[in-house]
Parts: sequence; structure tokens; C-alpha cells
Amino acid sequence: MSDVTGVLEHHDDTVVTVRRDGETLSIPGELVVSMRVLSDTPVRISAIRSLEWAAGRAWPGLEQHTADGWLLRAGLGHSRRANSAVPVDRHATLNAASVAAIGAWYRERRLPAMITVVERVIPAAHIDPTTLEMPTAVMVRSLDPIPGAGVGLPITLADQPSDAWVRTYAGSRDCAIDVDGWRSVLCAVRDGVVGFASVEADGELIACGRAAVTADGDGVSRLGITALWTAASRRGTGIGSAVTDRLLAWGRGQGAESAYLQVELANTDAIRLYRRLGFTRHHTYGYHTL
Repeated sequence: MSDVTGVLEHHDDTVVTVRRDGETLSIPGELVVSMRVLSDTPVRISAIRSLEWAAGRAWPGLEQHTADGWLLRAGLGHSRRANSAVPVDRHATLNAASVAAIGAWYRERRLPAMITVVERVIPAAHIDPTTLEMPTAVMVRSLDPIPGAGVGLPITLADQPSDAWVRTYAGSRDCAIDVDGWRSVLCAVRDGVVGFASVEADGELIACGRAAVTADGDGVSRLGITALWTAASRRGTGIGSAVTDRLLAWGRGQGAESAYLQVELANTDAIRLYRRLGFTRHHTYGYHTL
């Protein structure tokens, strides 16, 4: 079995046509096991692990532990990012020992033993990628230049999110929601800084975003942008772009050398927006409960 990479020109049940290095290859359909989208440019597995280190530090939960090359995070069960194990060391794999260690740690905290299955870091032979929950693309860009879009509304930055910000991210305006618990998880960062952007109109939150600057596995400062949200009535007005640009500028001011964000693969509108803002695909991941 071998891989063929290139630009997909055609595929059906009988043949797959790929263009690469100036020639066109036709592969019989019965020989094709699977097809997947690759990153925009070649990315080493070590670079994927390194960026996942930065992302893990940017969303560390309230408790962390390392086991068999995995970074285990727990954060009151609030969000998958803060309550899953991510492979960050080149020795990380899925075997009986690592599965047992991860499972035991999460059982002690009465949480599901959820892992982040990172593309190429965890081979598809270990877990079928088509079975993953919330398939997500990690997209990256440099921090120069930053367009600086304006929308005529002030974008405020704070070191903690407001109650409205927390409820919006948590997906509930219920007064009984654990606002303080969610806030503690959102504000958590490991050896870095975090900031929260907000846009309000007529006393209502209409857009928000979170940013954290942490070091990757090579010690390089990376800006991670997450929790981007725009009210449905305000989408298409440029507010989301303006919030992203504001967070990019903030991250550069904090010493970050590049930026990344995470977007669900099903959110094609957001992916198109981020591409217009200069982001390109780096790798993908999804969640799996052991």
C-alpha cells in the first residue's frame, strides 16, 4: 500500500485522476482505500506536535498531567478542549499502557476519557478518522501584515470575560449556568497570557473572541484565536473580521510570531472567511472517547 499526493482532478467509482509534477495519474477505483485533504503546504509531523503543544497550553483546563507523551487536561467538564488528552511528544501513541493511564486519570475525575486524535500524529490505523467527533481544521498565518479592518464599533479587550461573554460561549443565557466555573476554564492559560475581545451594540454583546499567547514545543510564541462568535443578525457586516484582526494585533504586541485558529470542518463559511484573512490549513483533528 502506498500514498499518492497531488491535485485531485476527477474521481468516481471506476477511476481517480490526480495531477502532480506536470503529469496526470489515473488510478483504478478498486485500488483506492481512502482520500483526504492535505495541508496547503508540506507540514512535518514534528511541526504538528509542536503547534499542539501551544494549543494545549492555551486551553489547559484547571488541572494537567502528562502520561506516555500525552497532555491530559481537566476543566470541570466545560468544553472538549479543556477536558481531553492531546499527544504532544513524539513517543505518544495509543497502546494498552497509554489507554489505561488516560482512562484511569479521567475516571478519578469522573470525566469521560476523551482524546484529541491529531492527523498523522495518531495513525488512521489506530482510530478510523471517519468516526471522530467534531472534525476540526487547524489554520495558521503569519502576523505581518495585519489588515486592520474597521466596523465603526469599539472592540474592547479584557483579561477576563464578562458574564454575557461566558454565557454566549457556553451556549446558554440560563442564569443557573456555572458562570464562575466557565470563566475559570476560559481564563486558564499555561505559561502565557490570555485576552478576551468584545463588541457591544445597544447594551448587547454582538461579537466576541478569545486569544492566548503560549510557547509551542520549540519555544516559539504562538497566538491561538478561539471562541470567535458573531450574532446571527450581524454576520456578513465585517465584525468577525475586525475582531480577528484586533486579536491578531494584540497577539503580535504580546510577542507572538504566528497565529493559529481552530474551525470545525463543517463550518465552510468560517473557513472561507479565515482564508480571506490569510489563514491556511495546517492539520486536522477530532475527538474520540475511549
